[in-house]
Amino acid sequence: MLSKSELYNSDTHHKSKVKASFHKAFTLAETLLALVIIGVIAALTIPQIINKYNRTIMATHLEHTYSVLANMLKRAELDNGSIGSWDLGEFAVQGPSDSTWNRTSGFVEKYMLPYIIHTKYQQATLGDFGYKNGFLFPNKTVYYSAAAPMYGLFLQNGVCLFIYPVVRSLNNGNNVIQELYFFADLNGLKGPNIIGKDIFVFEQPFVDGHPLTTFGEYNYIYCYYWGFTESEARTYELDNGCTYMVNKDTGYIMFFPEAARQSQETTISNCKRGDSYSLQCGTAIKNNSWEVPDDYPWL
Repeated sequence: MLSKSELYNSDTHHKSKVKASFHKAFTLAETLLALVIIGVIAALTIPQIINKYNRTIMATHLEHTYSVLANMLKRAELDNGSIGSWDLGEFAVQGPSDSTWNRTSGFVEKYMLPYIIHTKYQQATLGDFGYKNGFLFPNKTVYYSAAAPMYGLFLQNGVCLFIYPVVRSLNNGNNVIQELYFFADLNGLKGPNIIGKDIFVFEQPFVDGHPLTTFGEYNYIYCYYWGFTESEARTYELDNGCTYMVNKDTGYIMFFPEAARQSQETTISNCKRGDSYSLQCGTAIKNNSWEVPDDYPWL
């Protein structure tokens, strides 16, 4: 049996433990303050994390799509010869009774589709694809309307790729394919369907050795367009290094030399304008080692 002093000491020790435990706990005010601080930190950091994630996804999809297209063109050349030798005259539209849509469809089916892995292929207008307003620039003006015909491929990574053979009229009255535009909608058909935000542009001229480029890699003003036709193929070399490939079927096609490559400063400045110059936004990312620049305007 415990003595009075032992009972007293035991009781005192117990109270001390309770008191110590009480002092170790947080008050309601302290808990609420901690939650407020955590909330503020989350509010400041989560948007940054999301923005960084979106930038990474954009750049990754853009680089991967470029690789897919470049590989497609290389495979097509293995089977059909160098791109400058492709028989584009086969797809020339001759007179108003001919159909540009059917002719260019034949080109896509011969030179493109067999060489790219896709989950779906569809010929339709942009409106039929679900682009009610077509393709827009960041300032909301229209680049291609909903009525524009496109050849759409759905890639395995979720990118919707549109092949657009650029058709131009020659002096002999024929309309021929002179170069290729590729529009990559990086998030499929989800929107906002705006150049520089989710839609980016690649281009490929029909010139041997000319690489696939993001739109605006080369300064078009550097090389002047000469439009004329010849009875046989000829090549013109200008003093500034521009090369013009000219023949009776395809008219003029240009090769842009390294001297015509635009600086990153010019490209990002053009991208920020929000009008047709925003077509160069993909080049601003490519030139930055396939990373979205810190001063990129549309994220």
